[in-house]
Amino acid sequence: MKKLFAVLILLVISGTITAQNENDSNKTSYKFREPKQNSFGRGEKLLFDINYLGVNAGDAIMEVAPDFYLQNGRNCLRIKTTVKSKSTFWVYKLFSVYECDFDAKGLFPWRFEQNKTEGKYREINETYFDQENHKAKTLEGAEKVQKGEYDIPEYVQDQLSAFYYSRTLDFTGAKENDIVINLQTFYKDKTYPLQVQFLGYETIDVNAGKFKCIKVKPIGGSGGLFGSSDDLIIWLTDDAVRMPVKVNVKIKVGSFNVELKSYENVFPLNSKVD
Repeated sequence: MKKLFAVLILLVISGTITAQNENDSNKTSYKFREPKQNSFGRGEKLLFDINYLGVNAGDAIMEVAPDFYLQNGRNCLRIKTTVKSKSTFWVYKLFSVYECDFDAKGLFPWRFEQNKTEGKYREINETYFDQENHKAKTLEGAEKVQKGEYDIPEYVQDQLSAFYYSRTLDFTGAKENDIVINLQTFYKDKTYPLQVQFLGYETIDVNAGKFKCIKVKPIGGSGGLFGSSDDLIIWLTDDAVRMPVKVNVKIKVGSFNVELKSYENVFPLNSKVD
């Protein structure tokens, strides 16, 4: 199941400031990158069914808050993924929430938090990224006890923001099996390399509709969306939005299919087949 949650760690631009954080007073004057992106924006909401052996095993929601949040004096898009099992399917409760404050202009994280429950097991951790001085501070548990401070590379991503940032990149001209994305991701106390391999094109039919898609495979990374390379394939719409339509996760017995059932505030979506 951990792979399933990692897979779903899967979306962020424009608005007004609605909340502040304890780090807001540390306003930065550092000159950050400002890449252009038209892939996602405020209020985007994606709902997924999690299916196993033809049975609906759970639900997932990926959403972008409708307003900006402030971190280090900069506007951030708060992105959140929630994964919940069906009580009729699993013998114990599975519930996970992942949240990131994603710099609206620079497309990198300032804060990441995960809260996972699997039966009696619970894991809570939070990371604050100092993208100006290239440091990451980690906290653990409900009491948010500081665990350490670590060096990070420039514009490092967390496991959730890596997916959203990848959606903004250009796949034009990619050939089958090309490595189209190279990133660095931070998880708990280490930085991991992450690559994404392009596998080609395919039309996918799900409850949300039929879409022309590109097919990609993550390689490397740890603890998140791109955590396992051999057992994970993702289908994204073949347009500027790169909306996730389907994810396939192989496990020891069978596989999970995570399929899009509805979406809101996604545009322009040019890959949908009438």
